[in-house]
Amino acid sequence: MRIFRELHQSDDNPFRREHRRKPSPTKDEGDLFIHRPSPRKIRILLDIETLAEDTSEPVQLFEALIQQQRVFALEIETSTIASTDYSTPVRQGMIRVRDTTAVQGSFGYPGPQYGWSIADRDAHLDGSSTMQKGGSSHPLRQIGETVAVYRNLERRHRTEFRLHDAVAQAIVGEVARDAGFDILVSEAPVSACRFLPVHDRVVVLSRAEAVPVIAHYLRRQHIFLFDPCMNGHFSRHDFYKQAVHSLAPAMRGWEARLGLALSEVSEAVQARYFTAVNRLARALESRDDLIWSLGSHLTQAVRDDCVDDFDHLLLMLCGGVDVMARALHLALGLDADPQEVRPPSFISTRTGRGTRPIS
Repeated sequence: MRIFRELHQSDDNPFRREHRRKPSPTKDEGDLFIHRPSPRKIRILLDIETLAEDTSEPVQLFEALIQQQRVFALEIETSTIASTDYSTPVRQGMIRVRDTTAVQGSFGYPGPQYGWSIADRDAHLDGSSTMQKGGSSHPLRQIGETVAVYRNLERRHRTEFRLHDAVAQAIVGEVARDAGFDILVSEAPVSACRFLPVHDRVVVLSRAEAVPVIAHYLRRQHIFLFDPCMNGHFSRHDFYKQAVHSLAPAMRGWEARLGLALSEVSEAVQARYFTAVNRLARALESRDDLIWSLGSHLTQAVRDDCVDDFDHLLLMLCGGVDVMARALHLALGLDADPQEVRPPSFISTRTGRGTRPIS
């Protein structure tokens, strides 16, 4: 079997270069073999009444990230979910929830029913749009489980919230789940209690906790932001290299000093330095692959992918440390015979009962 290889004869074509730099997730164009983003958006529901005004850096990053084109974010007011008033129109940027138990009719599900409506235009990447959306949730079972768990909680775990707050959180969680949201952002005291069953139904995070989740999602969509507030982008390779420098700032000092030195030794050390940065950058990329696989539906094939990603992560980390050690060995002039530094007994094994020497 011949291995098919895509031929790139038009690399000087500016349109082809643009398609390669920003591959379309929907259009039938560009390179055949290329990493493409997915048309699946990440959907975030904000419990707006629990989010106090905050000017800290994580909150500012969160506010900037949810403005990205691939993030669909709406707000919800928990205090209004018991209302039965349908006369007011649905506001833009909000999901309206109303108690429709009294009007569900004799053929409805048993227990309470909550109707939800969305009037925002959700633009999809293929050019289509969802103009409005609605549905209903029936959280009878989740309310019962929440009440049972709340009553069995130790007092120290429920001093900051009441049963009404836990039930309201369970209802909002079911609405978020039925409406297709991936994350419920809430900073209410009840959200911090991980013993409640709502955390088994929907991912509940604070704004600071949601930042790395959204950033990781955007990286998997080939959006590598170095300044979300200013919408600054990197290429994939440059992003992970800069991430290495951010996590290990002392390494950037190496690059500056080696760039000024003019000698064969400094050139050799610099070459090893760049190799180490590349390997550590690949380790960070493997980490993102591992997180993505762990967050997927864990079939046997996905579990194998997790193991492969973890093996590659360890391999790149070991490779980066090894190259750094070689660079230090060369920079410090440790040119002694390796046998003098490490005696031959280092590679021999102790023989004992049931063991064989390495020969």
